Formats: sequence, structure tokens, C-alpha cells
Amino acid sequence: MLGFLGVNPQNPDEAYASPLGMSVNFIKTIDGGRNWQSLDIPAPWIGWEGPIVIDPFTPNIVYFPAICVEPCLYISSDRGATYQIEYLPRPEGAPADAIGNGVMVAPDPERPGRLLAGALISSGDLENATGVIYIRDNAAAGWRIVKVVEGRLWRILFDPHNPQRVYAATNAGLYRSQDRGETWERLTPENIGGIRLVTVHPDYGNVIYVHSHGQGINISQDGGATWEMLTDEYGNPVYGGPVAEMVFSPLGSRVFYIATWDGLFQSLDGGHSLMLAEGLSQGPAYSLAFGHDVGVNGQQRLVMYVGSAGGYRIVTPGSYSNMTQAAQTDLMSPGVYRRALIFHPIYLPLVRR
Repeated sequence: MLGFLGVNPQNPDEAYASPLGMSVNFIKTIDGGRNWQSLDIPAPWIGWEGPIVIDPFTPNIVYFPAICVEPCLYISSDRGATYQIEYLPRPEGAPADAIGNGVMVAPDPERPGRLLAGALISSGDLENATGVIYIRDNAAAGWRIVKVVEGRLWRILFDPHNPQRVYAATNAGLYRSQDRGETWERLTPENIGGIRLVTVHPDYGNVIYVHSHGQGINISQDGGATWEMLTDEYGNPVYGGPVAEMVFSPLGSRVFYIATWDGLFQSLDGGHSLMLAEGLSQGPAYSLAFGHDVGVNGQQRLVMYVGSAGGYRIVTPGSYSNMTQAAQTDLMSPGVYRRALIFHPIYLPLVRR
């Protein structure tokens, strides 16, 4: 089984993955998943895993979640051939027996070398861990603590419309920064907690989605002022089970993808109706990542990677409500699956006046 995936933002044929389990290493492909090689970098145990992040400005640099007693991450400057351990400060008052781990990195999309990072500090109970948010101002600077929250920290996301805004998904709720991560405020009400995922609609910056463990997917259409359950046309919650990832396609039509324990779903209406993704299994989808580039003829290529636990391949996709009626004739093995889409440029005629 595969945990998190990371894709080179400048070359979608280069990707990294973290197998779930004990005594395993990260793996890498440079040919779009046809072949994988094991890296000499140990992957974290189940429960301690975090995203793999390739630096958007310098893709030679890759940030891997690490296994340490103190908060730390692995940084490779040569695409995973070697790595160094970088330690982050422990917050004051943390118990002496607490372990710092689960570090995730979010590069500033406009400032090379500037990073936000999140970690959890735990004495054994991961769900009730303390979340810590850090900032590194540049590649030569040290890490500094900017926020400590109650509960585990799961994800940090820069708003694609405005990098001044940053979101942090935590067990204590959704937090937002309006100054690139320097200061934080809670955005969701008290009744929405256990937030593990957050994403922003690529066309509408005021539309925010969060997934809460045990509560389903909530949506705000006014920048976080009010929230409601994401429902279908009948007013029913669209999906209430565990969700591993939810993200919009970065190219083409705004397809909303949700990786769940029931398979990979897609939506063309912002999540109000879900269809199982054609060609994948009905088994758990643990991870999802995109990459894209432009070919010599101006063609845009979108590459999707999905980490699947295997199961029955969906030959004729149906809606989530009638998922059990979907054809189940093809058995798939666990692994990373890849799909590539080509978008052709549109040339408008020249009109002379």
C-alpha cells in the first residue's frame, strides 16, 4: 500500500511515494511510474506519515517526512540520492517524553527558500497531539515557532488566489493566516473539528472545503464566515466516510477529486454529485497527486497519480448512490496508478478590420 505521493511540478514523469509499513524506504520514478527505485531514505511508520514535497523553484530539493525523536524532516538536495536531517525547535512546555514527528512542508509559492512547516508533538496518542506551525524565512535561516494549537496538525495550504492567506487543518479546527503564516486565527466554528483536509476552489477564492473526521465534507461560500455540509440535490451529505485527499484538477475543466476508502471519486459540479473514476478500483484510494507540463506543440499534459490498495476495477462508473451496481469484473493489485490527459491548444482565427 502507498501513503503519500509527491510529483515534480516541472516534470510530471518524476514522482515519489511512501509505502505504508515498517522498515520500508521511499521510492521514486523518473519515467512516469513505469519503473520505480528504492531510495536510501527510510519512510515513516503508519500514523507518522506526511506529504512528500518537491521544491517549486528548485526541483532538485525534495522534503520528506522523517522519523525522529525531535521534530524533524529529511531534505534531499539531489532528488533523493542522499539526504540530511533538519531539526525543528521543540515548543516550551512539551512533555519530556513527547516525540515530535509528522512534519509537513508548504513552500511559499512566491518566495524561493521560504517554507512553512507543521509538526505534531505527542506522548503516544496521535489524535490528541499538539500541533506546531513553523516558518523558515529563507534557505539560510533557522526555523521559528509561530503557532501552537491543541490537537494534531494535518495539512498546511497556501491559498492559490492570494498567498498572503494560508490555511492549517487541525483536530482543533481550521486556522487561517492573513500574513503568510506569521499570525493565525480559528476560522471554523466549535462544532466543526477534527479537520484533516482543506482545499480552495481554483476559480472562486471565497469557496473553501474542509473534511472533518466523522463529520463529512463542509463547504463555505463566503470565505469562511459561514459553513454548511456539502450535500447532493436531495440534501444528503455527499460522502461521510474517511477521505485521504480532495483536490481540484489543475488543468482543464474543474474536476473535483476525492480519494476515499471506497475508491476515487470525481465531480463536475463542485462536489454535489460524485462519480467513481473510470478505470480505477472500488478499493481504498490512499493518495492522489497531479503534475503537468507543456509539450513542444503547446499541448498541455496533465498526469494524475493515485495510490490504491487494489480491489475491483470500475468498468462502467456510476454515481456514489448506486455504486454497488457498478460493474465488478476486473481485479486490480495494490500500487500506484497513473493517468495522463492531453489538452490541445485552441487557435482562434485572425480577423482583419
